[in-house]
Formats: sequence, structure tokens, C-alpha cells
Amino acid sequence: MERFPRLIEFDFRTFDTIAAIASLRNYFESMEDQMEALYQSEREALKAEFKLLNVDDNDGEYRTHASHLEARFEDGLIVTMRYSFIVLMHILFETRLQSFCDSIKLEKQIPISSKDLWGSPIERTKTFLTKLAGLPVANAPGWPELKDLQKIRDCIVHTSGVLDESRDRERVCRLISLGKGIRLDDENQRLVFTRDFCSEQIAVLDAFFRHIFLLVGWKV
Repeated sequence: MERFPRLIEFDFRTFDTIAAIASLRNYFESMEDQMEALYQSEREALKAEFKLLNVDDNDGEYRTHASHLEARFEDGLIVTMRYSFIVLMHILFETRLQSFCDSIKLEKQIPISSKDLWGSPIERTKTFLTKLAGLPVANAPGWPELKDLQKIRDCIVHTSGVLDESRDRERVCRLISLGKGIRLDDENQRLVFTRDFCSEQIAVLDAFFRHIFLLVGWKV
């Protein structure tokens, strides 16, 4: 029997990324829960206010106020919150992938970095890992989904989510047609995401990084 308990073994090269993804997941779930609690609280407050006036739920004025409240959350606050989450997630994907490239450059003593290459940040890291480090990152589970997420992020950032104004309209339309939690709102034709869609993206991101870490022999 060991005199002292053995410390948990982990790899510092993977710890920051895995921990950052876990923190993002916790942040998202917390924000979703708080938004739902606030929405429920305001619905109950509205009902209580009209109840004091002896007005029931079928009253036209009550239904108008309830409809405005629903629009404020469903078409406004919740949409905006999920937009910010997707942008934040893409930032994490991009920065942690760049950090991975920097570590591989040092480990394999590659003379140039991904930042020296041409293209967008994601394309530079793909070229670096594939052609210089010999890691077929584009074949990793989750890479196609994360590339799709980049297009969704671009639509959010460049057109405020209005699909008709997006340069990637056809690709995003294809994603919508798959029925995986993306749709357009009826009024402005803006992208709308379900909670499950956002949660799935976190799972994809986590699986992707765990795969490429194991691919180079790092402990996760």
C-alpha cells in the first residue's frame, strides 16, 4: 500500500484547452438556465399584474403583452445570447488550434509557424498541420462541423445573422435543411439556433481536440 496517494496525472499541453472547453460549457448552460428563469419570472409577474385587475389569460390586452414578452425573449435576448456564444466558441476554436500549432512547431522543430502561411487563421493552421507537421487534421472527427461553424460565425459577425446578405448563403441554407437546430425567423430571415444545437457544438469541439491530442501522443 502506498504511503502517499498518487497525484492525478495530466498533460499540461492539453489541460488548458480541455479546461477552457469545460468552462465554456458551464458558462453556456448557466446563461441558458438564467435566461429561462428570468423569462419564467417575467411571465408570472405579468399574469399576477393582470390577475389583480381581474383579467384572465384570454383577454386581448393580456395576450398582446404576453406576445410582446415572448418576442423580447425568443426573438431578441435568447437569439443574441446564442449569437454571442457561437462567436465566443469560434474564438476558442481558433486560438486553441493556433496554440496547438505553436506547440507542435516547437516539438517537431519545424522552421516556420502557421502564422507565416497564407490564408485565414483556420486555413493557415490546417496547412501547417497537414503539410508541415504531417497531421491530417481535416480528417479528424468534427473538422467539417467546425468549418461549418466558421461560416455561421461569419454570418453572425458580418450580417447580424441575416442570411440573404451572407456570402455563404448556400452553405448555411444546406445546414438549415439538415434540421439540426438551425432555422430562420419569420420576420427578418435571421438565423436562430436551438439550445441543443449549441450544446452539440461544444461536444464536437471537445471531441475534435481530444482526437488531435491523442493523435500526437498527448495525454487527455
